Amino acid sequence: EWQDGKEWRAFNEEDAGMLEERYKTQEWQDGKEWRAFNAEDAGMLEERYKTLGAKAKFVTTEFSFNKGYDTMYEVSFPKMTQVNTDTKKSRNIRRKDAKGSKKASWEWWTDQADWAQFKEEDCDLLEKAFSSGITPFMTKKLSFNVGYDSLYIFDFDVMTQVNSDSGTSRKIQRTAAGGSKIFGHVKGEDDAYADVLLAGKDSDATGGA
Repeated sequence: EWQDGKEWRAFNEEDAGMLEERYKTQEWQDGKEWRAFNAEDAGMLEERYKTLGAKAKFVTTEFSFNKGYDTMYEVSFPKMTQVNTDTKKSRNIRRKDAKGSKKASWEWWTDQADWAQFKEEDCDLLEKAFSSGITPFMTKKLSFNVGYDSLYIFDFDVMTQVNSDSGTSRKIQRTAAGGSKIFGHVKGEDDAYADVLLAGKDSDATGGA
C-alpha cells in the first residue's frame, strides 16, 4: 500500500508484484533454511546496498524485530553477515542477483592486485564451512591443490587464506552472487597473521608428537 494523505491505497497488481520481487532479494539463514526478510527490513537493506555499495559495513537499530529493544546490529555486505553487537550472535545473509541466484560468491586476492573467483566446487566447500561456523577451517580438498596436497587454513573472522607449506597468506572475501572487485589489498598486510597461524599449527604438531 501507499499513503495518500491520511488514506492508505493498494498498489495495482503489477506494481505490487514488482515490489514483492524486490523484497525477496534479501534473505537470512535460519539453520539450513533461507528465509526472506519482511518487506520493511528487506527494503532497508536493499536501499543501503544500493546507496552505500557492496563493500559497505554499517550499524543500525532499524530492523523491525528490534523495535522496543534498540539493539545495535552490524551488517557487513562484504562478509554477508548480520551481527547482534550485544550477544555477538551472527547470522548469514544474502542478496540474490537480478537473475535470482541464491549462491554467495567467494573470491581471493591475486598477485595481479585483483579479485578472482574460486571455482564453483571450492565456493561450495567454503560456503559450507562458513555456514557451519567453522573457523579456522583447514582443508586440502581444493581444486587448485590437486597434486600438491598442501594444507590450507581459512579464517573467516579476518577473511584470510594461508598455505601452511609456503606460508603464503591471501585475503579472501564472501560477497553477493556475481562477485565484486571493489576491495583493495596492501602487499604483506597479512604476513604477521600468517606467522601466528603457522606457529599455532607447528605447536599443535609438536604437542601431538
